[in-house]
Amino acid sequence: KFDFIFDKTSDLVMLYSNKKYDISELVLSTIKKTRLVADKKKKRKQKNAATPRRQLNQSQKNVVKKKEDLRAKKLAEIEKKKKQIADKRALLIKQRDEKRKILLDRKEALRKKKLEATKKQE
Repeated sequence: KFDFIFDKTSDLVMLYSNKKYDISELVLSTIKKTRLVADKKKKRKQKNAATPRRQLNQSQKNVVKKKEDLRAKKLAEIEKKKKQIADKRALLIKQRDEKRKILLDRKEALRKKKLEATKKQE
């Protein structure tokens, strides 16, 4: 009436397990399903690779070329806009840093004046 019996003399060898804990069939069925799915994918890939591509006539080639040109043009415009935004952001950061420096210089000047005034009073 034991569930598991292990051999203590070796590295974890199970001599016996109760049938209700046996998942061998579940593991084997999962492996089988996985193999079937992998085989289907492999066959589908082979089928797609084996089918010849349809040849385009000249007008179809022109349409494809126009679409590719439009896409390239749009991508170039997007890159240009990104660069403009980055340049504008850099300019704003530079202006902010300059304003901050001016304000800090004014604060420092006021602090020095107050310090000199307190020294004179003493």
